[in-house]
Amino acid sequence: MRRCRWPILCFSAALVLGFSTPSPGAEKKPAPDEVVLAEMGDEKITLEDFNSFISNLPENVQAVARAQKKDMLDSLISRRLIYQHAKSLGLSKRKSVKAFLVRARREVMIRTVMKDLEKEWKPSAKEVKDEYENNKEKYQTTGKVTAAHIMVMSEKEAKDLLGKLDKGGDFAELAKKYSLAPERQSGGSLGEMTKGQHLKTGLPAIIEETAFMLKAGTYSGVIKSQFGWHIVKTSGKSESRQLPFEGVREAIEKTLEGDKRTKSLRKMLSQLKEKYKVKAYQERLP
Repeated sequence: MRRCRWPILCFSAALVLGFSTPSPGAEKKPAPDEVVLAEMGDEKITLEDFNSFISNLPENVQAVARAQKKDMLDSLISRRLIYQHAKSLGLSKRKSVKAFLVRARREVMIRTVMKDLEKEWKPSAKEVKDEYENNKEKYQTTGKVTAAHIMVMSEKEAKDLLGKLDKGGDFAELAKKYSLAPERQSGGSLGEMTKGQHLKTGLPAIIEETAFMLKAGTYSGVIKSQFGWHIVKTSGKSESRQLPFEGVREAIEKTLEGDKRTKSLRKMLSQLKEKYKVKAYQERLP
């Protein structure tokens, strides 16, 4: 009896394994190019065609397009029908259409090459981090001061005004009354300044330097420039500070990628010009 039980068990197992129905989750999902969404004569529109149509739309409308997929499929069908109609009219033989197709083919190939090159231009995480660590002075907030000044023609006048300030005089009012500088009407205000701004505005360097040396809420002694005698007041001040890596990481990535793009394209185009023996006749331009 023991001998005959094993063949029966083996035969039963074979039946179970050989004829069991696979679970729905185990079924192979058809590829996008196998899913037909529409047919028009011999032509078909597949899910792959639909996805490609959506992905070629501007990024800001792709999400809306996917949400309105039935309308987008109708739109794709309409475009294909018009294309079929254009072919039936023999438009592919028209000279202007042929010229446009040549230009379109050229542009598509150029864009494809550029897209492939983008992978080489993207900086690695290490390159981005190294750029930050090796050039930290580039990634700082710029120190600023909010300042004002009074300008008079003699040292004596300046010292007299300084005495008035020491006794509690209002800086803005004294500037309006006595200053000869263009800013007198606004109480001597120079607004917010960054270091080196005097090179653009023509303000004497000594005034900017003094404003940055003062503490917020204080005024200077009498100082001299090529234009006269001054008293400078700093009403607000913010020191430069180091920006955190995460705050500038994206900007560094874009900068490094741009640098790589420029160098790579310059090198490639130089080689291609030599390879194809480029000759440009700029003098023939109208």
